[in-house]
Amino acid sequence: MTVEGRLKRLEKQSRRLKGGLCAVALTGLSLLAMGQGFPSVRFDTVLARKIQVIGDNGKVAVAIASSPALGGLIFVFNPDGGYLAAVGATDRGRGTVTTYSPQGRPLVEIGATPDGDGSILNRSSGGKELIRVTASADTGDGVVAAYDRAGNLRAMWPPWP
Repeated sequence: MTVEGRLKRLEKQSRRLKGGLCAVALTGLSLLAMGQGFPSVRFDTVLARKIQVIGDNGKVAVAIASSPALGGLIFVFNPDGGYLAAVGATDRGRGTVTTYSPQGRPLVEIGATPDGDGSILNRSSGGKELIRVTASADTGDGVVAAYDRAGNLRAMWPPWP
């Protein structure tokens, strides 16, 4: 092969390589531009029986679930996987909100029924009742009870007959 033939072959290869490089560069730029056009994904509706949010430690931080028996539930967990808070509501109108101690014991419980009955209960970290407030929609009666640290009744309003 002559020098002139080799030179033509090299020029032809050079044109192909330049064309290929331009195609790769254009593809990369177009992919980058498309990615910038969609920085976040939004949905109108997400259908699921359970959704879990995972924390930086790889454990579940928040769980949202539904149950035929219990209705809708939201749980918030501490980094060790124990409960911090729970919210629940049934399709019949019953609802609860509960907060928990680091040891997993209920501290505050708030509950209500569709009839208007309700209660608030506050416990010590050891699980002893500190105060309880209840109300009945049927009778209009309500009771406030206070307890000592050992869980013994200290006072009640109205006084028990």
